[in-house]
Amino acid sequence: MFRSPVFRPKVNVKIDLITSIDTVYKFVERSQLPESMSGTLEHDHGQWVNFRLELEGLMWSCNRAARFLVEVMQEMSGMEGVPGSAAEAKLLINQHEEAVRKAIKDPMLDELQREGEEVMGHLRLMQSSLCHCPDYSESMDGARSLLRKVQDIMLELFKLADTRLKKLEQFLQLRQFEEEASKVINWLVTEGKDILTKHNSTCDNLKAIREQQRDFDKLYFNAMSHIEKGNDLLEEAGLMSQSGSFDQVTGIKEISRELKARMRNFTFTLDEIKDRIENTAKCYHLLDKAYEWALDAMKYVASMKMDQNVTSEQLDKLITSMDLYVR
Repeated sequence: MFRSPVFRPKVNVKIDLITSIDTVYKFVERSQLPESMSGTLEHDHGQWVNFRLELEGLMWSCNRAARFLVEVMQEMSGMEGVPGSAAEAKLLINQHEEAVRKAIKDPMLDELQREGEEVMGHLRLMQSSLCHCPDYSESMDGARSLLRKVQDIMLELFKLADTRLKKLEQFLQLRQFEEEASKVINWLVTEGKDILTKHNSTCDNLKAIREQQRDFDKLYFNAMSHIEKGNDLLEEAGLMSQSGSFDQVTGIKEISRELKARMRNFTFTLDEIKDRIENTAKCYHLLDKAYEWALDAMKYVASMKMDQNVTSEQLDKLITSMDLYVR
């Protein structure tokens, strides 16, 4: 037995001293020994080195790409702010789409997608000379697993990007609805109210009422365009509620109720004023016509010169003439 300074004296280690190649065969099979040691193993170490270089380069690229994609996903998951306006929502959508485009077109990721399978194909060609190495099969399985992992992460990234884009588009639709509805409501309580106040009283003569009617018709056309816009918004709110995507957003129902109530009150008063102006205009028009008819009749009667028609024949002619005039 040998004593070694590495071990304590009480620890005995059995050491077999190999003095010939035949002794090696007791511990290692010939099939696992190279030809230089009278074995049958055909091992090309240079080929194995090339294999490891290509393989480790591929695996390094896969790991780097996976980390990059995970970072993009984490950054995207952190973008959970709720846009406060339609303009902000559009900006977030543009930023989101730009981030996805940059991730997809990243040079490192693009290179891996283009050359990953090509490298794997080249590594598979080395199987005939390295199939005896357990390292080859394990390494190839690891490389395939990494490539699938990168592809799976890319799919998850696309799903996350699509989900977030849809959410941002919903926020954009919601903010646009809120802003457009606010515009209509604001118009109803300002300009619309001014129209109702201005034409609440009707004029007291034909010329003035006609002028008021012309002015009101212009304002009425403008008012109806806002009412149509409001109706479109109410219809859109109904569709948004039915979609189920805005169940947690109570603002839609509140704004819709306010918009509907204000539009109903405004439309009722507007139509009432419209009817009153039209009826007043018709009334003064008839009064004006009646006055014209009365003047014309007076002129006609004056032209009959009744004091000069005293005979029955003359009176018959006057009666006939008056009958034709009346008709």
